[in-house]
Amino acid sequence: MSHDDTYQYLDYEGDGPVRTVRIDNPPVNLLTSDLKAELFDVVERTEADPEAQCLLLRGQERGTFSGGRDLNESRSWIESAETEAEIEAAWNRGRDLIEEMMTSSTVIVAVVEGVAVGGGAELLLHCDVVFASADAEIGFPEIKRGLFPGTGAIELLPELVGRRKALEILLTGEVYSSSELADLGVVTQVCEPSDTYAAATAFAETVARRPAPAVAAIKRTLEAYRTESKERARSRELALFKQVFTSPEASEGVRAFFEDREPDFGAGE
Repeated sequence: MSHDDTYQYLDYEGDGPVRTVRIDNPPVNLLTSDLKAELFDVVERTEADPEAQCLLLRGQERGTFSGGRDLNESRSWIESAETEAEIEAAWNRGRDLIEEMMTSSTVIVAVVEGVAVGGGAELLLHCDVVFASADAEIGFPEIKRGLFPGTGAIELLPELVGRRKALEILLTGEVYSSSELADLGVVTQVCEPSDTYAAATAFAETVARRPAPAVAAIKRTLEAYRTESKERARSRELALFKQVFTSPEASEGVRAFFEDREPDFGAGE
C-alpha cells in the first residue's frame, strides 16, 4: 500500500479500490479550515480515480477520531472585524465538504476508534457507513459552549433518529456510547476495539468487489430521494437504472447467472 505525503493534516494511503485517509492533527485531531480543505481534496481525488471505490476515514489508531472544531480558530472569527464574513466563509467550507462527501460516488466508511465529538461527530454523520469500537464515544457538545452544530447535523440527524431524539441529543450536549447510537441508526456496526478497522476494511473490500456502476447508482439515487422532490428523484433513478442496466458489468452479471458461475467484475482482484 502506497503512502501519499501531499497533505499536512492527513495521511492518505492506498493504490487499489480501497483507500484510507487518517486524520493526523494531534493531539485530538481538531478540524481546522485547512484540514477540511485537505479532506475535501481527498474525497474529490478519490472520486476522480476510476480504480478507487471506497474510502476509509479514521482518526488515530485506537484513539481520537476527532475532538471537533478548533475553538481557537472560532475565537479568531468572533474577535475579527469581519466576524459575520469569517463565519459565513467557514460555514461554506464545511458545507462544501459534506456535500462532496454525500454526492460522491465513492463509498465513505467512517472508522471510529475513540472520541468523535462536535465537528467530528458531524463528519462521521455524513459518511455512508460508520464502524465504531465498543468503547467509542460520540456526541454534539456545542450547546455547552453557547454554540450549535452548524455543518449538517441539524439537517441529517433527525432523518436518522427522529426529530424529538435529535432535539434531546443536541439540546443536552451529552456524549453517547457507540452501542446507544447503533440502536438509533447513527452507527452501522459496533465492533470490539481491536477489530474495528479490520471489520471496516473487510466491508470496504466487499463493496469494492461489487460492480462500480451499480454501487455509484445506489448511492446517488439514495441521495436524490433525500434532497430532491420525489418526481425529480424518480427521474434520476430511471436514468441511472437505464445506464446501469446497459453497462458491461450488468451484462457480465446476468451472463454469469445463466452460466451458473460467479461474475467477474474486475474490481478488487
